[in-house]
Amino acid sequence: MEESVMDGSASNTVFAPLDSAFSQDSKKVASELGLSAFEKIYTTPKKADRLLQNLVIPGQAISSNGFKTGSDFKSLLGQHLYFKGAWFTKDLYVQSEEIKAKIIQVDIPAGRSVVYTTDRVPVPDDKFLGIGH
Repeated sequence: MEESVMDGSASNTVFAPLDSAFSQDSKKVASELGLSAFEKIYTTPKKADRLLQNLVIPGQAISSNGFKTGSDFKSLLGQHLYFKGAWFTKDLYVQSEEIKAKIIQVDIPAGRSVVYTTDRVPVPDDKFLGIGH
């Protein structure tokens, strides 16, 4: 992963799926990463890195006030992540090509970055993983 993301010197927006999100989406994550089981991610650091890169919007610490429905940002991996809001409930969502994740907790400060917890794992599309099925 890029050094500035790892050392905390950059401002980023980071999506942190809850443990329950990984449990719910384990088969989808494994499939998209070309793994026979989700647990294999622990022995394949390159694939884990690609997944993590999709959870970071580099160079921007975006507060929840900065999200507008339909906003489109590129992840560190290069995939588009879309933000959507529910009019009546005021819920916020981040959507990859594959999964729409509800944002559970907003605006968690982390150095110069901001973190959001999500109820699903916004998995990247195959073309961003360099994996053919």
